[in-house]
Amino acid sequence: TGQGNKDARVKADRDNKVLKWTFASPRQEHLDQLKDQLTPCVSKKQFSEMFHADFKHHILALDALIKVVTPDASGVAPQQSEVVGSLDLLLRWISLRFFDTNTSVLLKALNFLEYTFKILSSMNYHLSEYEASAFIPYLVQKVGDAKDPVRKAVRGLFQLVCDVYPASKMYVYITDGTQSKNSRQRIECLDELACLVERHTTNVCQPSVPKAVASLSAHISDRDNSVRSAALNALVGVYAQLEEPAFWKYLGNISEKEKSLLEERIKRSGKKPAGSVSASSSASGAAGTAAPTASRLGQPGGLSKLPTGAGGPEKKTLGGLRAPQSRLGSRLHMISHSATLTGSATTSSSSSSS
Repeated sequence: TGQGNKDARVKADRDNKVLKWTFASPRQEHLDQLKDQLTPCVSKKQFSEMFHADFKHHILALDALIKVVTPDASGVAPQQSEVVGSLDLLLRWISLRFFDTNTSVLLKALNFLEYTFKILSSMNYHLSEYEASAFIPYLVQKVGDAKDPVRKAVRGLFQLVCDVYPASKMYVYITDGTQSKNSRQRIECLDELACLVERHTTNVCQPSVPKAVASLSAHISDRDNSVRSAALNALVGVYAQLEEPAFWKYLGNISEKEKSLLEERIKRSGKKPAGSVSASSSASGAAGTAAPTASRLGQPGGLSKLPTGAGGPEKKTLGGLRAPQSRLGSRLHMISHSATLTGSATTSSSSSSS
């Protein structure tokens, strides 16, 4: 059917024939739309678990989903093509779980995402803007969660997402996250911006380096001391990759107090602006350019791996994902009772360029 076809869903979204997946909190009409779209893509049992009122059933649904994205001995997940075919809908359903209050559900959802994005990377998949825009904003919100394991898991996912989605576009979403009223989210987002610059240089800065620097400098005056510190650290990382005159020019008008704080942080870091000669090289007579070698700021922690049991990795007898329908309407028989997804007739996704 059309709803089981990703290309058809993309077109419907582009033509504004369906609700945009944008909300401060999900409304009933968003839930109803997702139910309609997922009906041809998952088994009746899995559908019941996914949309049950009891969070314990959400855990069962996630267990079944995790099984089909857990690689076997050959490194291939049991039904990875079916997962890709319904990826847009799965990411939307996961975004709903971000609004749940149960920590067990949230951590299991993050584990599912970890396995999924590793699979996507191994397939050289490119996350489309249609898929990203309905998922990444809600992932960014969770980096401000009160629980440290959740924040670390989300930071780890930021890196995995960048394997299948341009880091420059991720920079924009993270920058938006720095505007949150949640101070934890502002801190984590500023730390992540510093990491993005360290990994990808200032080429990642959007919409331009001058505007990115000005955006970071605005947080030096934040009322929260930890936010101010994170902003200073991020600016130090940018300072190490720019010519010094350009860096101070891009900062714009900041107070003398803020400038003094930044100068002190730069001095303490030992970093030099791009093109400068390191003191040690000068002393030895061998002039060279000082490279930014400071350790990563706010390195995100990874997700703990799920136990696979004493017998080793999960076997491919978990099935649950049904193959795309043929013209005769036949479907792959479910291999186990923990059925999950049917494959979409089309799994194409537009590539995003950085």
